[in-house]
Amino acid sequence: MCQPTRAYSLISNYVRHTFVDGHQGDYFCRVIEDCVAGSSPEAHEAALRAMEYLQTGARRSLDEVLAAMDGYGAMRAA
Repeated sequence: MCQPTRAYSLISNYVRHTFVDGHQGDYFCRVIEDCVAGSSPEAHEAALRAMEYLQTGARRSLDEVLAAMDGYGAMRAA
């Protein structure tokens, strides 16, 4: 029997560990908080807080990221 796929990533495991690896590699990391979920609301919030602790400004909304990408595209086109 097939399991339904999820359109989000479990933040408390996969996303947070990838974020930490990037941070340790001196990358600027951001997480689109309305595109990820945790195994519980508490785990979700704890993982987001942990990432924000490592890098101030890490928590971003999808709308904010899309607007930044649009702005960058417009700047490159000019």
